[in-house]
Amino acid sequence: MSKSKSSKYVTLDLQTYELLTQELSNLRGRVAQLESAGSTRPTQVAKQQALLTVVTKIRESLDLESIFKSTATEVRQLLQADRVGMYRFYPDSGFNEGEFVSEDVLSPFKSALAAKINDHCFGNKYANYYQQGHIWATSDIYALDLSDCHIAILSRFQVRANLVVPLLQGDHLWGLLCIHQCSAPRQWQDSEIEFVSQIALHLGVALQQAEFVAQLQNQSAHLTTAVAQAVGREKAIAAIIDKIRQSLDIRTIFQTTTQEVQQLLKADRVVIYRFHQDWSGEFVVESASQGWNSLMEKQLENPELCENISECSVKYLAGSQLADTYLQATEGGEFARGEVFRVCNDIYKAQFSQCYLEALESYQAKAYAIIAIYQGQSLWGLLAAFQNSGPRDWDESEVNFLIQISRQLGIAIQQAQLLGQAQKRSVELQTTLTAQLQQRAQELAKEAERERALAQVIDKIRRTLDLDTIFQTATCEVRQLLNADRVVVFQFDPNSDCYGEELFEEGTLLPSQSALETKNSDRYFWEGCTLDYQVGQIMALDDICESNSSKEAVANISVCQVKSNLVLPLFKGERVWGLLCICQCSSPRQWQDEEKGFVSKIALHLGVALQQSELLAQAQMRSLELQKALAQVQAQKEQQVKAAQQERALARVIERIRQTLDIDTIFSATTQEVRQILKCDRVAVYRFLPDWSGEFVFESLVSGWIELAQGNFKTIWSDSHLQQTQGGRYRHHESLAIDDIYKANHSDCYIEVLEQFQVKAYMIVPVFVGENLWGLLGAYQHSSSRNWKPRELNLLTQVGNQLGVALQQAQLLGQLKEAKENADAA
Repeated sequence: MSKSKSSKYVTLDLQTYELLTQELSNLRGRVAQLESAGSTRPTQVAKQQALLTVVTKIRESLDLESIFKSTATEVRQLLQADRVGMYRFYPDSGFNEGEFVSEDVLSPFKSALAAKINDHCFGNKYANYYQQGHIWATSDIYALDLSDCHIAILSRFQVRANLVVPLLQGDHLWGLLCIHQCSAPRQWQDSEIEFVSQIALHLGVALQQAEFVAQLQNQSAHLTTAVAQAVGREKAIAAIIDKIRQSLDIRTIFQTTTQEVQQLLKADRVVIYRFHQDWSGEFVVESASQGWNSLMEKQLENPELCENISECSVKYLAGSQLADTYLQATEGGEFARGEVFRVCNDIYKAQFSQCYLEALESYQAKAYAIIAIYQGQSLWGLLAAFQNSGPRDWDESEVNFLIQISRQLGIAIQQAQLLGQAQKRSVELQTTLTAQLQQRAQELAKEAERERALAQVIDKIRRTLDLDTIFQTATCEVRQLLNADRVVVFQFDPNSDCYGEELFEEGTLLPSQSALETKNSDRYFWEGCTLDYQVGQIMALDDICESNSSKEAVANISVCQVKSNLVLPLFKGERVWGLLCICQCSSPRQWQDEEKGFVSKIALHLGVALQQSELLAQAQMRSLELQKALAQVQAQKEQQVKAAQQERALARVIERIRQTLDIDTIFSATTQEVRQILKCDRVAVYRFLPDWSGEFVFESLVSGWIELAQGNFKTIWSDSHLQQTQGGRYRHHESLAIDDIYKANHSDCYIEVLEQFQVKAYMIVPVFVGENLWGLLGAYQHSSSRNWKPRELNLLTQVGNQLGVALQQAQLLGQLKEAKENADAA
């Protein structure tokens, strides 16, 4: 239901409206029937008329006070009672307390209005009675066996006879309609009781409609508040984005953003976290309320603080199977692909892993909203808002706000990265452009010798390739030279043959309406937009009103106060791009041939400027394509250089192996050279024992990692799989490269052994002596996982083959020495 401020009428829901309409129709019919029948019962007619008045009042107004007042007056006068009042129970009083909110009372009896009544007997005895719609009619209160407290209340208001009808608001007992006879006892008639019941029924309808309106008003207030909050948040977002765009210093942007976001969300902490290439990372900036630990300081004291978020948080945000995309129900809503967020209202109810809980507890967080920051298509870091004081229900608008901020941060990061490149390219392009402009300026200077006035305009046009500046200069200069009131550059809509055009720039002399405010798709606007313009025809109208133009065309042009105009086509290549319009608004004007010739040259040069602008855009695009191609060539060249360096290094290793037959010297030189070539953390030689267990016999190791073979210390490793299969895959000349041991489907026990050796990634190739598997050559990465290249595995395989040859040669040498010794002994 709604009510207009400028009308006394209300709008009811359909069911109530139909009910009241039917009731009114019935009442009017009953009244007409009684009156036409010449009934001798005027009281009955009066009752029907009074009932009709009440129903009409309910239809026309939602003001309960007015309805109650008029109803009480009508009923009291009709029934000739001493008092008629509306009594309302206080909410939550158990029907024991209330007051009269409206009445009509006959003097000299007391007014019951606003009198507070407290009857603790009523709720238990009579509430259910009235709730069921029953009526209580008493001809003399002293003739009934009423309680003393009830008699006292009635006597207080001088009541002798009482007729009480419940006022029901739906199924709820709202109050009572009371008819009092104070002067003497009174026997209530059935017709009076029926009449009062009908009145109470319609008052209940009014109460129900009033409640419905109150609910609508409350909903409207909530919606207004929500809209105001949304508008406020959008303004805050705009303000933050404006501050981000005001600076290219990424540190300043980060500090400003975290402070603004923390204040707006009233969060306890807002941080920006950056991932490194190995998915470790660090907090780069934070804004926190007083009383909470600084994560920036804590990460300096405890580096594991950053490792925790790298190991745990990124699993939730970078993994596609765990990533939550915003508004899945609406297929992504307004958010672009790649925007990932993670929201937790209570960390202890989210079933997180223990490591993740410990990480969050170290941040003092109880709830969080973490938004991914993307630099282009790559995950750069995280924007996180933490609530430390307790759990928090993050609102959808807050998540939306954080996503928008993270998007702007991503753009700012990308812009900062590209700024250096852009500055360098800008200098190069500026140098080229300056040279071109200088050359063009010299050519224009020669033309200026012949046509001074024209050259001034053309010179200014050719000093820039920016269309806005060109059009502004041309319109202003042409208007001044021709002493016209307005000069307009008019562009056709490229998606239509002629209509839907828009005005680009103008110079205006008179204080008339600007043509820039006009965008007209009327086919009569600037009539003459036909094939004539395609062949370069000029349209000159000395007096618009006396021309052959249609009334519609004159009316449209008159909007801009044009009295006379000169219109020329502007070509971009072979196609009509728009019009150059010179307008006289003060009075009609006769256009001279020299004026037409002058403007034709200006239009020609504007067409050249349009073409050059398009060519410049094409040249810039081609430049970008060439730069990308050059970068690809350089990258390929770098790869070739690295491959050549590794080939040369491999040749050096093989040469050093062949220069000696001392196995220790070979192993020492080989492991050291290979580790330097591959830039890995360890290269080790592993020898099989007769039972197919084995030991590390030599290694080259970056300092800081566990030693497996140093001096006389040899680490023995009994791999049950290799023992059972007598070398496993390696006996078949197969190699193995593992980029990440945690993604290689290794058994748990095997991973535990690798973790003891601090291994994160490895390559292993077999070493054969003849046809026998002698051992293994392994390259290991301890600091992090590693993407091994095919050429690296090939290099390691070749070194393993050369070690096998060296071992075979050493064995043959030993056999020869032993044979010689045996021969000498014989």
